[in-house]
Amino acid sequence: MAYARKVSPCLSLTHILLMWNSPHNPRGIQMKRLSLLAVFVFTSLLIPSKVWPCECRIFGDGGPRATNHRARAVFVGKVLGVERATPEQIENGLGVAVARLRVKRFWKGVKTTEINVSTEIGLICGPRLEVGQEYLVYAFGKSFNTVCTRTRKLEFAEEDLKALGPGKLLKEK
Repeated sequence: MAYARKVSPCLSLTHILLMWNSPHNPRGIQMKRLSLLAVFVFTSLLIPSKVWPCECRIFGDGGPRATNHRARAVFVGKVLGVERATPEQIENGLGVAVARLRVKRFWKGVKTTEINVSTEIGLICGPRLEVGQEYLVYAFGKSFNTVCTRTRKLEFAEEDLKALGPGKLLKEK
């Protein structure tokens, strides 16, 4: 009587290495592809793509009143245009972009009906100011920086507007 040898479904390390090294074995080729894919996925998860860190300061409780207290200017404005900052503007402390806004009403720091603010173009740390949209703007510093602030589209600023009150209108000159 012949005894049948039981074959284990698990492969031994020797079998795996033989399949890996065999150029004619389809399973070996599949294993190489899967192994390379696994290594690629694993390393791509470990290596971050470009990272742009944001270090945002929160004033007080981070709410509208605390932010208003620390901001240089607070106003509602409609974006008229957004342009990349010139090297000279960047050297003078402006962000990557300059947005021009027409002021509708304000709470502090505004003296003219149109104002330039410093902002970022991407969505990393600052609001993405879009032409034709209205925003509640909290601007900081001499360049009226809006990066890492509570600046937001007017339609999402209900809580802030309630806390800030009615604001003031500019007198036409």
